[in-house]
Amino acid sequence: MEYGTYAPDNGLRAMQADHWLHNQGEVDWLEPKTQKIKAALKKHFYPARQDWKEIVLWRSRQVQRQSLAGLILR
Repeated sequence: MEYGTYAPDNGLRAMQADHWLHNQGEVDWLEPKTQKIKAALKKHFYPARQDWKEIVLWRSRQVQRQSLAGLILR
């Protein structure tokens, strides 16, 4: 499910940087450039905003209830 984070072009840039990183060979996880790339990826797909996290949790539970209700009706 997509919960909406930031503009798609930001995500594309973050994923391109991550793909570039992994195509360079062995990843040095302590390298500042690696940490910067990974932080940008995490920021895009998992925002730190508390209200976003609460909305995601609420929507997830709603979808679970709807799914279970659909299974029970079958």
